[in-house]
Amino acid sequence: MTFHTIIATYQHPQAAIAYKDCYCYDEPNFNLIAEPLVHDATEVIIGAMICARLSKPKENPKQIKLTFSEDPNYFQSINDPVCKDNVVVHLTYVKAEDDYSMYSSEVIAPEAAAEQAALAELVVEDPLVPLCPHLMDYFPSPPKEFYVKITPIENKALHLLS
Repeated sequence: MTFHTIIATYQHPQAAIAYKDCYCYDEPNFNLIAEPLVHDATEVIIGAMICARLSKPKENPKQIKLTFSEDPNYFQSINDPVCKDNVVVHLTYVKAEDDYSMYSSEVIAPEAAAEQAALAELVVEDPLVPLCPHLMDYFPSPPKEFYVKITPIENKALHLLS
C-alpha cells in the first residue's frame, strides 16, 4: 500500500505571484519550497471542502493535510464515512497534457459531501485536476486512480453551521 502525506498552505508566503491564490506545499526531501497545487487542483480542493462543510466560500483554511493512497481500503480503515473532519476525493487518470497528468475528480466521502458535490456538478463541471511531474516523487508512474483525504488543519469544521 502506498500512501504519502503533505501539508499545503493557502497563499504560501514564498509562492510565485502566479500561484498566490493556490495551495502550495514544501517538501524538504525533494528541495521543494512553495510547490503549487495549481489553480484547477486548488479549485477542486476548495470545492470538496465546501461540499463537506469544512470551509466556506472565500474562507479557505490556511493549511490542509493531504494524504494520498492508491488503496481505497486505506481510507476505509482509518476514515469513518460519516467523519466530519475531512473529505475524500477519488482521482482517475484521464490523459497527459504538456508536463501534467490530468485527472477527473469525485468526492466520495462523507456521503453528504459526495451528494452535494454531485448536485453542484450538474450546474458547473469540475475542472480536470492537473498534477505536475512532482507526482512522480510519490508514485513510480502516474497512477490510474488514487484517493486523497483532505483535512483542514485550521478553520474548524463548519458542519454545525447548517
